[in-house]
Amino acid sequence: MDKASTDCLQVLVSSSEEERVLFGLNLALVAASSGISVTVFFALGSARWVCAEHASAGPVVDLIQQLAESEVPLHCCSTCVHEHCHDGDGLEVPLVDGVRRSGLASMLKRSVDGCETITI
Repeated sequence: MDKASTDCLQVLVSSSEEERVLFGLNLALVAASSGISVTVFFALGSARWVCAEHASAGPVVDLIQQLAESEVPLHCCSTCVHEHCHDGDGLEVPLVDGVRRSGLASMLKRSVDGCETITI
């Protein structure tokens, strides 16, 4: 195994269920605290957790903030943002601080380059 596959972890969070999202984010935080290079990628239903308008105080938001403060890259599928992050008038709302839009190709590239991926 090369160095990239042993020192890199990608956590793909796709569930909208709070308990599963919390598990994935806690996993990412523990890995980052252990010195592992971690990237979190939100997709599908989990995108709603990173929409600024929908994000409310609570454990998921707290973990997202902790990960951002720990300089863990936080990405969200661009198409998923378009699908889940809009107000009542259908206008897109911004993402929470520290999260950026990314294409699925970026997540796939990390996997192909040897980054271990865990899907939650």
